[in-house]
Amino acid sequence: PKLVQFDKDHWILKEVHYTRSRTEWAYAAEFASDAVERKTAMQKLGSLEKPEEFITLFIRAAKRDPFWAVRQEAVNRLGSLHSNSDEILSVLINAAMNDPKSSVRNMAAEKLGSYKTKEASAALRRLAYHDSSYSVEASAVLSLANVDSNEAMDVIRSKLDVWSYGNKVS
Repeated sequence: PKLVQFDKDHWILKEVHYTRSRTEWAYAAEFASDAVERKTAMQKLGSLEKPEEFITLFIRAAKRDPFWAVRQEAVNRLGSLHSNSDEILSVLINAAMNDPKSSVRNMAAEKLGSYKTKEASAALRRLAYHDSSYSVEASAVLSLANVDSNEAMDVIRSKLDVWSYGNKVS
């Protein structure tokens, strides 16, 4: 078998330590029927030496996984690679602008803060002004400050008087 899942539906309270090869973790990250298993595999792959070997897998998961937490973890892993790849930047911008789940958009906005490019700056500015989630707006403003501090000051000033639940944005 290519994949063995113990307690597939997570009914047993337990702490399990898997011993799997890189190939087995990669297979589980993409093909496990259980979202928790896919997310766990993403976390494991990201913590291994040379996680950049799995960029293609992370990109596919960020774009296509049906469960939001797996997409969020894939975006997290892509952003943590600190790569200057245009493809990774494009995936992060796409996730930040288009993912239906605000948690994924928020993670992407946070990770865009390490890309000092015009594309990242424009995407973060758009998120800061137009996202439906206060958390995403706040993350976009903070990330924009890392990307382009001069441009961020205009955004920050405009957000100081904006009402948001719990003053999340201001």
